[in-house]
Parts: sequence; C-alpha cells; structure tokens
Amino acid sequence: YLLDHNKATLFATEADFFLKQQTIRKTSALQNNCYAIGSLTGGVAVIDANGKLLRIVDKAGGLQDEVIINSYSDNFSGGWLGLNVGLSKLEIPSPLSVFSSNSGLEGIVMNISKHKDILYATTTAGTYYLKTSSTEKPVFKKFATINSISWHLLDMPHTTLAATSDG
Repeated sequence: YLLDHNKATLFATEADFFLKQQTIRKTSALQNNCYAIGSLTGGVAVIDANGKLLRIVDKAGGLQDEVIINSYSDNFSGGWLGLNVGLSKLEIPSPLSVFSSNSGLEGIVMNISKHKDILYATTTAGTYYLKTSSTEKPVFKKFATINSISWHLLDMPHTTLAATSDG
C-alpha cells in the first residue's frame, strides 16, 4: 500500500503474484530507485519505483537459501541478503542469470539461440524454449515432441531448426 497521511492506496506491481504467494519478511530500498522484497520461502523480488518487476532471485537464480531474514542496502547498485544459511550479495542489474533444472532446463546444454525474442536451448534431454511472463518467473519449457538428444539450432528467416539424434 501507498500511505499518504490518513489514506492507504493499493500499490499494484508486476510482482503481485510473488507477493501473494510468499510471506514477506523484509524490504529494503536499494540504489537507483529499486526495492528488494524478501520472503521467508521464495527468495527476493526486486521492483522499481513504478512497481515494474526487475527480477526474482531464488535458488534457481543462485541463492543458497530462499529464506530472507534480513537485507541491507549498500552504497552501490545492490545490497546484502541475510539468509537462513549464509549471506548473499544482491547486485542490480545483475550481470548473470542462472537457469538449471530448478528452472526446467534438463541435461547438458549443447546449443543456444535466440529467434524473434525467444531463447531456445538444445540439451542431451531435448529441446527447450524460455517462457517469459510479466506475472511469473521465466522458466524453460520442453518441446513435448522432441525426446532425444538435441545437438544444434539453425536460425532461418522465419523459423529455427533443431538438429536431434532422431533427425
């Protein structure tokens, strides 16, 4: 909520899905008008002053634990997260995003390609695409019809071809 004297107004954000699913423990103002919203079970959501979701950082994104006990803003571009197990440095914007089996990507990654703003990956377990949404964390989805080792991707003007052990 936005508080103004005796008035409270709902502050809608792109992170509302995260906020409704989690128990919020700690919030911190970061540099560059960004805000970290730490939860007890799902890591931390980072939003800007307008409520735009910048990222969700959880185990799939590299946190060693998703229980945020405390957070502290530093004088640079991020802050520190006191976790149930250890301490993590939060940098916004982060130079790295981690995608693994926690985010739906199985097997050894053999090739990646981006075509028409969709990221594709071939692995030893099949072919995947990155599903993004303003209301959920990005996750890799497997093409159900490709169940073999996928070796390579070839971008063409109107499509992308996947080379697999089945052809």
